[in-house]
Amino acid sequence: MKMKNRLIFILFLIQSNFCFSQAGEWTWMSGSSGAISSLGNYGIQGIANSTNVPPGIYAGVYWTDLNGNFWIFGGVRGQLLNDLWKYEVASNQWTWIKGSGGIVDQPGTYGTMGVPSIINNPGARGYGAVSWTDDNDNLWLYSGYGFDKYGNVGPLNDLWRYNISSNEWTWMKGIDTISTSGLGGNYGIQTIESSANLPNARDETNSFWKDFSGNLWFFGGGSALCNDLWKYNVSTNNFVWMHGSSGFVQPSIYGIKGIPNPLNTPGGRRCYTRSIDTNGDFWLFGGLESSGCLMDIWKYTVASNEWTWMDGPDSVVILGNYEAYCEASDTTQPRGKWENRACWSDTCGNIINFGGLDNYSSTLSDLWYYDITDLNWRWIGGDSTLSFAGNYGTQCIMSPSNKVPARCGTCNFTDGSGNCWLFGGMSGGSTFNDLWKYKITDTTCFSSCFRYSSPPPPPPNELFIPNVFSPNDDDINDFFIIKANGFDSFHLMIFNRWGENVFTSNDSKIHWDGKLNSTKMNVSDGTYYYILELNDNNNKPIVYKGFLTLIR
Repeated sequence: MKMKNRLIFILFLIQSNFCFSQAGEWTWMSGSSGAISSLGNYGIQGIANSTNVPPGIYAGVYWTDLNGNFWIFGGVRGQLLNDLWKYEVASNQWTWIKGSGGIVDQPGTYGTMGVPSIINNPGARGYGAVSWTDDNDNLWLYSGYGFDKYGNVGPLNDLWRYNISSNEWTWMKGIDTISTSGLGGNYGIQTIESSANLPNARDETNSFWKDFSGNLWFFGGGSALCNDLWKYNVSTNNFVWMHGSSGFVQPSIYGIKGIPNPLNTPGGRRCYTRSIDTNGDFWLFGGLESSGCLMDIWKYTVASNEWTWMDGPDSVVILGNYEAYCEASDTTQPRGKWENRACWSDTCGNIINFGGLDNYSSTLSDLWYYDITDLNWRWIGGDSTLSFAGNYGTQCIMSPSNKVPARCGTCNFTDGSGNCWLFGGMSGGSTFNDLWKYKITDTTCFSSCFRYSSPPPPPPNELFIPNVFSPNDDDINDFFIIKANGFDSFHLMIFNRWGENVFTSNDSKIHWDGKLNSTKMNVSDGTYYYILELNDNNNKPIVYKGFLTLIR
């Protein structure tokens, strides 16, 4: 039973468009005010400058690296771009890193598969490619709608890796041309990893996750409305088809709300809003199916490979219910929406979602918070009207009167202090190049996990957790060694598949040798689960959880 009326606040009627108090405040940080399809200012490649700013783009690719810098690639500005940009939070400066410098519709330069090169560059693309940052701070890019090596345009299924330190792209997998017959995938056998496996070409999906073992995942998307779930193993360079159908426009199989089942699956959809919880399970919100916008909430349990319909209606939704500010109830919910790429999450996996498109393709500027524990939405800011014009205020000055204009197709980031950032997007056919920061100022709307979207990354080379070791006494990778320099405390526990503790250490210099609790008995080969508890220099606890593989 949901908690009703848990937080009730006074509703102020500000204007005829019913603006409410907000749980946080926005700051316009850089770029132009308004949707003006700006050409931007590239400056000198590789050189940061306060006058640099990307062009206005819609549906670009985005990442946050392990140092907290923001990155964007490509996007739509009437035509397609292939530029790579970096934004540094501390200096509030953009740097044009790679790409054609604003020349549109460029073909890809693939080079040789698996071989990095300074001249390699993905073709211009947008409309919702998949992106991840791996555990070694590489940026990964998959699919999207764009240009192949011959300059033909269409859905893509190429996989790319960008090495930040070498400034080189590597074409890792997939096809370097758009498919002339179908979508060019090869599903193989479900849950079986194979070098021949390859997802179909697609666009319009921003539902992607990185699990605790460093594997990269994504779900659905595409004009064909897929509902397949894929895992990519970084260490083997192989895809695994994990769940869903190899067909298109599949209906949802909801089952019983709150009950996992191997047969349950979200239907084929274009999907954008997602999070990962403390158990490493994936959450998915809504999207666009063939008949309209969805408002369902799903959880995927990695360990059991099962979907659970957790909340929301099992049919399309148009109108939302904007109750009092921050009030959680059974009836509060956003409008049906899609292209709602502006999503962030806290350490527990609770979701913050801004704007998007409604069923009738009008842009939105509402800000919502979804608590995955009590399964309730809270309206925490923004406006309930369509195509809201917003209010920029003064650049770099936070104010409760600042409001982000309605838009869809943004790039979004989270910094180490838990602030939510968004860049660009589109409204009324024109694109934005403004950058906004959202700071939570009223914590009563949120759970205790509101501060950070993920454990704040340590400084470079301060923390490294391997995912495999081989204690076979050959003096090569014989110990499970965690490098954790600069932390005030260290507590490591390792468990087998039955939950039995096989190793514990309170000293980062004492490493697991694959034996049971420091006896001379070897444990069996297989997968183990670790929990690492650290305290940083500010005595703030950080917990890392994940899987490791022991192979002799």
